[in-house]
Parts: sequence; C-alpha cells; structure tokens
Amino acid sequence: MNYLDENNDQNQDCGQEENAPEQYNVESIVDKKKFGNEWKYLIKWEGYSHDANTWEPRENLEGVIELIEEFEEKLKKQQMKGPNNSNPNNVRNGPPK
Repeated sequence: MNYLDENNDQNQDCGQEENAPEQYNVESIVDKKKFGNEWKYLIKWEGYSHDANTWEPRENLEGVIELIEEFEEKLKKQQMKGPNNSNPNNVRNGPPK
C-alpha cells in the first residue's frame, strides 16, 4: 500500500522529478486518535521501526482505504467486547506485570 508525501521538499534531492511526490509503503495501521476536530491514524511504515510511526490524517492515506476499513472493523469489534479490550491490535500499553 502506498502513501504519497506531496509536501516533501526533499524530493528533488532524492533524484526524483521535481514535482514527483515521494512514496512510502504502509505496513499497518496501529491506532486512531482525535487531534482537535480531525481523526488521525498512527501508521507503521514498511521497512521502518515503530519509532518512525507517524500520525496521518485520512486524506493522506487515500491509497490505503482498504487497510483503514479493516482497522475500523477491528476497532468496532474490540469496542463491542468491552473497554478492557479497546486496542484492536492487542498492543501492550507498557511492560508486562
């Protein structure tokens, strides 16, 4: 799944055409959070560690609508199970006890 970085000013430095946006592959959607009035998704980038994850608005993720829909479905199912299981990817929020 591709993501286009149309705001990347370094595209011409990477040997790409001046107006060609740089492409990144989305490995997975990790989380969802509201920033002000806008929902953003925490993206895990293919080939990068979790330290490189970024929060992206949906309009930046047009090429990965299927991944967003899958994530939203997982989230909905987890929320139906109850508040203790709200993380759709079962990611721990801290070290094991």
